[in-house]
Amino acid sequence: MNTSSERIIGVVIIFSLIAMLFSPCHFGPAKALMSSITLCSGQNKIESDIAVVDRYIQAVQSNNAQAMRKLLDYNYVGYLPSSSDSIGKEQALDNLAYGAEHLYEKIEYVQNVHLFVRAIDSPVSGSFVSDSCVVKITYKDGRGSVFFKLLVDYRIVKGKITFSRTILSSPLSVL
Repeated sequence: MNTSSERIIGVVIIFSLIAMLFSPCHFGPAKALMSSITLCSGQNKIESDIAVVDRYIQAVQSNNAQAMRKLLDYNYVGYLPSSSDSIGKEQALDNLAYGAEHLYEKIEYVQNVHLFVRAIDSPVSGSFVSDSCVVKITYKDGRGSVFFKLLVDYRIVKGKITFSRTILSSPLSVL
């Protein structure tokens, strides 16, 4: 890594992975863990960007496409676990609707740890919130619930999510 901003992004990824690997797993909505780690100054900006991610998570959990539409930038690009998978805003909204109608009874974020970083002088400059989380998905077809550990990085610009990248670990357990 050549620039300080690239080193900062590397630190964010390392801290996110550490948080994901060593934080206690709580499987139940009443035991949800929400915490934040910050790596730069500007508390109002940090709180504002983390609040955008929190509102996005709430929109996903409540299947609220209207709220999700307001939070995603017009030019939003989301990169999914496969490096060749990417979606735009409308496809993300379509995926939410399809999943709610056909696949998922419930999506719960049962654990979140947020990390904020600002990358400067980088090809991906901007403010990022990294969300290390445990997600519980309950399927409609009766196969039970599955827990996943995810690392999702969100780029926030003017209160909108312009970019996200999701890294998926294997399922933790099937209930």
